[in-house]
Amino acid sequence: MNSRSRGLSCISAALLASSLPLACAPDQRLTRAANALDRDLQREATARAEARTHPRLVAQQAAAGDERASQPGLGAVEAARVTTMVEVAGGVVLPAIWTEDGWKINSDLSVLFPDDTPRGALRSFLRAIDLERWDVVAGFAPRRFREELTPEAVRRVWTGGPESDELHASRDLLREGLEGPLFVDAHSATLLLAGDRAAHLEREGARWVIVDF
Repeated sequence: MNSRSRGLSCISAALLASSLPLACAPDQRLTRAANALDRDLQREATARAEARTHPRLVAQQAAAGDERASQPGLGAVEAARVTTMVEVAGGVVLPAIWTEDGWKINSDLSVLFPDDTPRGALRSFLRAIDLERWDVVAGFAPRRFREELTPEAVRRVWTGGPESDELHASRDLLREGLEGPLFVDAHSATLLLAGDRAAHLEREGARWVIVDF
């Protein structure tokens, strides 16, 4: 260091010493504040980890409120949101959020039931049956039949009606032959199944509906 630099350093040190007498010694208040902040951050990290591990804790906190909200200087604290990914059907994973009533799908369920292709409509139809979404099952009927169907009527037929056994057997046959030969034209489609059986579909605008199977 040359003499000019040493001179500037001495001048700077002198100015700091005259304006801040305690600058050369650690400020105990700052040290305590830093330690307290470090502890708060560690507690916050632990709380977040526990919230991710124990979703019910978050629901309880959301219902009872967070005590930290009443502490000065922290402001309002929003309820934590716990999310996860749930496989709701084979190969279909959707986001879910924890609520006081348990896990709820946090997505438009229509993505579960695409109907823009014949094979996709049949796959969605089977998925709706598996998930007991009778409103969706009814929605796959052609319009000329759909107006007279209700989700409750469909549920009764599939779960305890005199035709339920036959319907279940047809469903299983459709599931087994879902990847079989499919013949499609502009207005209709036919999927060949075992035993000279077939599933027939027709187009309604941009979607496909199921005539019989």
